Amino acid sequence: MPPRTPPRQLRKEILEVFKRQPNKPLNHKQVASTLGVLNHDTRRKIMTVLEEMGRDGRLESLGRGKFILAEVPQNDRPVGTIQITRHGRGFVMMPDGNEISIPKGYTGTAFWGDTVEVDWVRRGRRHTPRVARIVERARQQYVVVIERVRDYAFGYPSDQRLHANFFIGAHNLGGAEDGQKVIIEMLNWDDPSDAPAARVVEVLGRPGDHEVEMHAILAEYGLPYEFPDHVLAAAAAIPREVPAEELVRRRDFRDVTTLTIDPVDAKDFDDALSLRKLPSGNWEVGVHIADVTHYLQP
Repeated sequence: MPPRTPPRQLRKEILEVFKRQPNKPLNHKQVASTLGVLNHDTRRKIMTVLEEMGRDGRLESLGRGKFILAEVPQNDRPVGTIQITRHGRGFVMMPDGNEISIPKGYTGTAFWGDTVEVDWVRRGRRHTPRVARIVERARQQYVVVIERVRDYAFGYPSDQRLHANFFIGAHNLGGAEDGQKVIIEMLNWDDPSDAPAARVVEVLGRPGDHEVEMHAILAEYGLPYEFPDHVLAAAAAIPREVPAEELVRRRDFRDVTTLTIDPVDAKDFDDALSLRKLPSGNWEVGVHIADVTHYLQP
């Protein structure tokens, strides 16, 4: 930290030190050490700022020069991206590279990847960080496997980072059968002690099927697996015959044994191998890559 840090910036950096250690009493030497301050004048300024923050309620004075974090004002609540273990413990990753550890039971209704706001709740003389609210969900839809229970079901997420299962009422099953993999959207999750409510928006099929798994992966990452109508129309308009002017400017391998190595259900044949014997007796192996830019013009 520069020796002459502006007072407002210094207050902000001091407050961040206490936010990262909300239950630990700190004096001005410990704060200065955490901030990497060696300048004597700045250390004295830190002592003054701590006393000011104790008077204005940002910090609570414990006497003998030690302070602890007071209640965090709403406009000072940090916002970051949360990661949650399967055991329920959370870590909020802050834009500055720091992280806030959230104990099990205090992650609220957050899922892995959500942007959340953090505050601290007072428990005696201790402050426990918790998720105060969800600022933005990382995703709107989730891939789950259905387990029917009488006329309702639970959805078990394919993404192992998600630590809660979904409740799907009878009227929200959309015809999904037991054991099928489906795409759902969350309807509400008001109480973290309850399962989030969801509805089925699309039935993908049985786990293990190639098409089902491909669609599930795309859905997990929010990628489309169905092309819009204008793209399908453009693809249908592509001529199957190679124009004569293209044959003139390209090498013609149609008389050379050329093949693709793809499964029977492949949808894209974008590379191939060719093999021929040269007059010298050597063998030539050709690697051919599809010229997609010929068909996709800006």
